[in-house]
Amino acid sequence: MELNDCLRDTQEGRWVKVEGTDAEIHVMVPTPKRMRRLRHRCMRRARQGRTEVDDDKLHALLLEECVIGWKNINKDGEPLPCTSENKHMLDDSWTAFAVCWQEVVAGLVEELEHKEEEEEKN
Repeated sequence: MELNDCLRDTQEGRWVKVEGTDAEIHVMVPTPKRMRRLRHRCMRRARQGRTEVDDDKLHALLLEECVIGWKNINKDGEPLPCTSENKHMLDDSWTAFAVCWQEVVAGLVEELEHKEEEEEKN
């Protein structure tokens, strides 16, 4: 494993093709430390004094944090600007877009949750 290759994904992000289209999404993969901070911002009190992650809030924060641009996504023949409003509109209405960016960060989220479970056991 080349450390510089791993660091490049967290510093520059990566371009990911949206399946079945010529569109590409520029996705920034958050570092584990940044991911922990985002999750912490989404904690809420649950029943019996427990805390849990507000999944909707985490999803929205990850969308804002991870999707940093795109290519070949147009509206009325013009390039669609990468704005917060447009990110949410695409995520809510275009399944391929949502699946694409989420798959990039899904592995990291699972790894982080597993690590936290192991820490709680110790």
